[in-house]
Parts: sequence; C-alpha cells; structure tokens
Amino acid sequence: MSALRVLIVDDHKIIRDGLRTLIHKEAGMEVIAEAVTGREAVRLAQKLRPSIVIMDVSMPDMNGIDATRKITEEAPGVQVIALSMQSNRRYVLGRLSAIDSAHPACPPGKEKHDERGDLLQITSSASLLPQMR
Repeated sequence: MSALRVLIVDDHKIIRDGLRTLIHKEAGMEVIAEAVTGREAVRLAQKLRPSIVIMDVSMPDMNGIDATRKITEEAPGVQVIALSMQSNRRYVLGRLSAIDSAHPACPPGKEKHDERGDLLQITSSASLLPQMR
C-alpha cells in the first residue's frame, strides 16, 4: 500500500511544524508540501494531488472553507480535514455548513456532510491521526 500523501495548510509555522513532526512519526504517511494561505493550498492540491489536506479554517488571503470548496471541486478525491483553534462548536459548525449549503443534495435530517456526501466531524487533536488512516 502506498503512503498517504499529506498537504499541511496553516498560517502558523508552529502548527505546521508540529503536524509535520506527528505525521513523520507515523508509518505509511508522508508530508508532501506545506502551504501558508488558502490560495497556495488550492494551487498545491491541484498540482500534487495529495491524499489528505489538513486545513486551517481561519487564514488570511483565502480562508480554509473557501479553499476546501475549491480543492474538492478542482481536485476530486482529495480528502480535507478542517482544523480550527475555535473552541466554540457552533462557530465551527456554522463555518463548515457553508460547504453544505452550496450542495442541497445532502439528505435532510442527517449529520453534516460535504459536497461528496462525506461525514464532517468535529474531533479532538488526540484522535486526528487514527482518523487519517
């Protein structure tokens, strides 16, 4: 099985460094690139076609929600994990629902889904790596 190819997107170097260190310790995963802005993330995702993008929600230039929307439209098959420093669950769900509202085909009354129907979850950092496998 080939390694999961990960693109890390965050405007804070310390977060990118920490994620890269964690991923480097995991067998079967490799960081192929890092981006500081949403626009850079979209460009790199189109060019490199990572398996997974770990995306900060709040960034300058283009936020993570808009970048996620563009990546999933222009690079089908790329999975995105959204990260947020926000502890307010309502805020995060509101931001993620922007993806949902653009695609009303998601079944009503179900949990939040993205445009491909994938389940969106809010998760703690401790459970992030097992979900990436």
